[in-house]
Amino acid sequence: MKKLKFSLFIFLSIYIIACQQEKQKEIIDKAGFLIKGTTSNDFNDYLYLGYGEIVDSVMVKNNTFEFRGSVPYTTQSVIYMRDKRHSGSEIYLDNDEIELYVSIVEAAGVVQLASIKGNKTALIFRDLEAFYEENLGSDNFSEMFYSKLDSVFSENPRNQFSGELLSDVILDPVFTFQEAMSLYSVIDSTVQQKSTIKSIK
Repeated sequence: MKKLKFSLFIFLSIYIIACQQEKQKEIIDKAGFLIKGTTSNDFNDYLYLGYGEIVDSVMVKNNTFEFRGSVPYTTQSVIYMRDKRHSGSEIYLDNDEIELYVSIVEAAGVVQLASIKGNKTALIFRDLEAFYEENLGSDNFSEMFYSKLDSVFSENPRNQFSGELLSDVILDPVFTFQEAMSLYSVIDSTVQQKSTIKSIK
């Protein structure tokens, strides 16, 4: 009987420890991002993920790959082949789980993003595309677009996409300088890339 109780105690102890480790793993995972990728074609080499000052790499196996890490705010990143960063696919990283489907053109050194799930910035981009296509011909498009961007930037001030988008918009004279600077005041300039801030100012 004592032997049975001791065995039961050992089993419960192992089970509790395993549960605690699993919970700890979930906490760690939730604190960072996880990219689960699939390639549309056979590819047996390394892919690279560059974001901020970090460059990570992973070997693609059975046409799948994973990247893990963490970012302090929504950060611009690129997935690319060795020495081909300029031909990679751009993704804005949040500390969340992202599913990617990519096509790799080895001869050209290109990584093309076919689809993405679980990424907030990708949804923002699609929404902006739909808004632009639907309202471009409107007489008051400038006012509508300003209001739309003001809403996006206000909801995502610490997203580097906000800064990149504003730097692109400034090149198009849809807004006055004063309006552009008003939008600039909404975003958190401390998290934007230096090159982005330079192009805005």
